Amino acid sequence: MTINNKINHFPWHPVRRWAKWELTTINKIIIHQELGEANVEAVNRYHLKPNHISSRGCPHFCYHYDIEKTGEVIQANELNQITWHTTGQNNTGIGIMLAGNFAGQGHEMGITEPTPEQIHSLEELCDYLINAFGLSNRDVYGHYHFGKPAGPGYVVQEWIENRRKK
Repeated sequence: MTINNKINHFPWHPVRRWAKWELTTINKIIIHQELGEANVEAVNRYHLKPNHISSRGCPHFCYHYDIEKTGEVIQANELNQITWHTTGQNNTGIGIMLAGNFAGQGHEMGITEPTPEQIHSLEELCDYLINAFGLSNRDVYGHYHFGKPAGPGYVVQEWIENRRKK
């Protein structure tokens, strides 16, 4: 698996920056979907402006990783940065966003599903992070575990639940 480091490729908020944490506090991986049909650059632009996460804009793309429809894995933030991807879990969770607008609970009108390339890259990225941080399959969650029922959609939710059972 290739991880494309684009941390400094995307613009940052003019003044805001992420707080940092000790990597030893990482105890989970949380998977999200974009809920749109953009790419990581467009989502980063959205996060920098006032948005649903912060009325003052966010420091940067709000996840550690993005997986594009092609399966490209993009690292958008350092793992020691506390990004704002899941309320109440940001101090201990690595955030992964899958680009796309997938059907999920309360969002049945999603217009795409994750591509096989995204699922393959998600599998490899989770394997890598589990090994790097001494986690288990039970430490892989969807945003739906923390109050966002639509995220990351039915297909990925099934993938997560199957993985958590291994």
